[in-house]
Amino acid sequence: MGLKAYNPNSFAVSLVRHDLAIEINSRQVGTAKSQKKYRIGSDETKEFQFEVSTSLKSLISGGIGMLPQLIVPGKEMDIRVSGIAKVKVWGICRKIPVDYETSFRPEW
Repeated sequence: MGLKAYNPNSFAVSLVRHDLAIEINSRQVGTAKSQKKYRIGSDETKEFQFEVSTSLKSLISGGIGMLPQLIVPGKEMDIRVSGIAKVKVWGICRKIPVDYETSFRPEW
């Protein structure tokens, strides 16, 4: 999964950790957690690729119930990513809330 992050500041920041919940059509299907460090330059938008983890319970309650929606081409799905991202500047860390929603239409 990929997300774009924008740094509006006049200085670079480092994304040092993220803990995100992934929902499709209001059903949590997984999480994305990492402590890998990414650098975002000043006034820069950067795309990051995140690995999404899921459990059997999440697949049964969310994923398998959504299987028909996932395999039918052209059916729109709502995706939400929420949680916390931790950024660091000059040795000072700050937690930034993440709450992003979009619609997605698979085209297989």
